[in-house]
Amino acid sequence: MEKRTFNWPPHILLIDDNPSTTVLVLRLFRYLGYSVMHVDKAEEIVTFIQKEQFDLIAINLAFSCLEKYWLHRTQYFRENISIIYYTPTILINDFTHAAKQAGRDTRDDSWMLYSEFFHFLPFT
Repeated sequence: MEKRTFNWPPHILLIDDNPSTTVLVLRLFRYLGYSVMHVDKAEEIVTFIQKEQFDLIAINLAFSCLEKYWLHRTQYFRENISIIYYTPTILINDFTHAAKQAGRDTRDDSWMLYSEFFHFLPFT
């Protein structure tokens, strides 16, 4: 992953509708001194991206398809936004199984675990 430079503190949009993972990621980002905004509804994503300039969007891979659709739809607003998808370790087998059923590559070696997530942030 290529490292980018950002102003301090980096401005992050967290997209997650799971209260447990949201609290975990928000607390860590805030502990690290990052500026974080949280969205848990699809209809709010477009509004946030249009109003704010984010350095990074972090999205829980377990978010529903509707929310992912909205995120991809809004990517043209800011071409320079880095996007990281993450997932709780326990869900990796579920995503692998779903990918196999859909006839897609399973990406067995490329899921980002929570333990790896913060290692790959461009400003840590």
